[in-house]
Amino acid sequence: MQYVKYIPGRFLKLTVVSSVIIFSFFTTRYMWKPIGYLIKPESYYTGVFESTTDTGESSPIWSVRFMETRPAAPVEIIEGNGSIYGYTRTTSQRNYFIDAESSVRVLENTLYFPGWRIYVDKKEVIPEFQDSEYRGLMTYFVPSGKHEIMIKFVNTKVRRISEIITLTGLVVLLGSVFCLQLYTRKIR
Repeated sequence: MQYVKYIPGRFLKLTVVSSVIIFSFFTTRYMWKPIGYLIKPESYYTGVFESTTDTGESSPIWSVRFMETRPAAPVEIIEGNGSIYGYTRTTSQRNYFIDAESSVRVLENTLYFPGWRIYVDKKEVIPEFQDSEYRGLMTYFVPSGKHEIMIKFVNTKVRRISEIITLTGLVVLLGSVFCLQLYTRKIR
């Protein structure tokens, strides 16, 4: 520390800043690249999370606290006769076909949250999610015949309003920074 007095005043700040940058560079250079990546398939995130720590914290209030048993299939016919084929599933959409011999009741083994929409032949149907036998899971009816089913998660009004507020705040923040830059240039 006694050598600091020999550094001219105008170089003191530069020396301190340079020392901090060099120290930071050498002490963190091994952390700049990851050692490896943990890549998981989408099924890891869309499936049942089997852990002792999950006790239903993320489940809606109208469902059971945690998944007690693993479902037999992602979608099932629980009333009536028919078959399901051509099933594809992502985190925000499910598509499949139902060939119903009679009117059927379908159980989509997905917890209902506001934003899930069910379409039978591109016409929206209202899901039931408070059935005491299938608490929180979506069930719906399909008439007899062959039908295309699409279940899609869309933004709710609250989410859309929140996105608009966020974008507005970002525009105001960037506009304020720009105006401040112009103002400081005029003062100089």
